[in-house]
Amino acid sequence: MNREQPPQLEAAANMALNQLTDGELAAFNNFLGWESGDARKMCEDKPWFPKVEALFTEDGGKKIHSVVRDVIDKAVIKRLAEKGA
Repeated sequence: MNREQPPQLEAAANMALNQLTDGELAAFNNFLGWESGDARKMCEDKPWFPKVEALFTEDGGKKIHSVVRDVIDKAVIKRLAEKGA
């Protein structure tokens, strides 16, 4: 059962990230850098937060699952590459 969780998380993450604009994705990624704090609290007042709220699964919703973090990192890199940055 647990083996199926990462692909489901990955699919959910990709779906959520596809709804974000480039600026929203960059902002979301920046907030996730607050490893010692509560990333959720840092970004929950942003208008784009409902698009990513379901991705907060670890530590009572304060952090993002590592599988999801990998998906976010890939999405950020992909978008930068598409922009030629």
